[in-house]
Amino acid sequence: MLSHGPLISVILCVYNVEPYISRCARSVFGQTYPNIDFIFVDDGSPDKSIEILEDILDKEFSHLKQRVTIVRQPNAGLPGARLAGLKAAKGDYVLFLDPDDWCKTTMVEKLVEAAVNKNADVVVCNYFNAYRYIVVPRREKKYDDRSSTLRALMCHHHFRGYLWDKLVKRELYQDLYDDPAFYFPQECHCEDLVMTAQVVHRADEIAFIKDRLVYYNKVNPHSASKRKRYLQTSEVIHNIMGVFMHYHGSENSPFKGIEEPVLLSVASQIVKIHAPEMFDEYPVIMEVCAPLIESFPNMRVFKDIPFRTQRKIKEFFKALKDGRK
Repeated sequence: MLSHGPLISVILCVYNVEPYISRCARSVFGQTYPNIDFIFVDDGSPDKSIEILEDILDKEFSHLKQRVTIVRQPNAGLPGARLAGLKAAKGDYVLFLDPDDWCKTTMVEKLVEAAVNKNADVVVCNYFNAYRYIVVPRREKKYDDRSSTLRALMCHHHFRGYLWDKLVKRELYQDLYDDPAFYFPQECHCEDLVMTAQVVHRADEIAFIKDRLVYYNKVNPHSASKRKRYLQTSEVIHNIMGVFMHYHGSENSPFKGIEEPVLLSVASQIVKIHAPEMFDEYPVIMEVCAPLIESFPNMRVFKDIPFRTQRKIKEFFKALKDGRK
């Protein structure tokens, strides 16, 4: 075990997670790595999540109280809560965890070992999808270069935008509140992908470890309605297009050289929820994608887009074009 090493800020944004916070808190407070400061952002949670957290801290982990900070604020949503946590962080590295998930007690230790040994700016681990009665192992695929990693990230191919499986140098996040060049996500859904894309773009060295260290809670007590799925996908699209347009035309764009697959992936999401008005809101999608769609379906050229989805996009674009004549 590392007895000395960089300070790690572990940040959890707490809102309405009363059934899950106990398991999460014990896994976080039980970390084997000694040099951690724990930051909990109470994002105006209406339930007893923070009371439960404080009770566990008092009764089971009182020796850690000097290293725990609880930031209290009116509800600002997940992006605003993450920002509040970052402003309170003092660590050399930052690890965001979700309070309805839980992790192995060796998580921080293993991530730090890789960061130190490989001089990495970002360390990525594997994880489990935790359902009600089964746990399914998942992995993040390692790509050869930054552009391939970003393409896989934005097109949802074996490298996901989660923040909770990535240890990140805090300086890579500094631009969030120090430099307007960094795009801060406006919507809640997929906000972590927007942040991850910019972090990956800024990182000089990304290390991957094989260990599965996080349990991603996939148990949702509230089944998503069709309307809710539409709103969630809409937020994802707005977040991705927000960061895309923020950097569009810039020499320092994270999406330079991968504009086509990124926008085709967005187009597939728009078609999925049947929201043609979004093509008017973001005309760059039509400008870039319309000429490409003539080549659909073509799995060799457009490997990021499933064959059946290619056909649906082509049909959708044709109907849209015919309707505007």
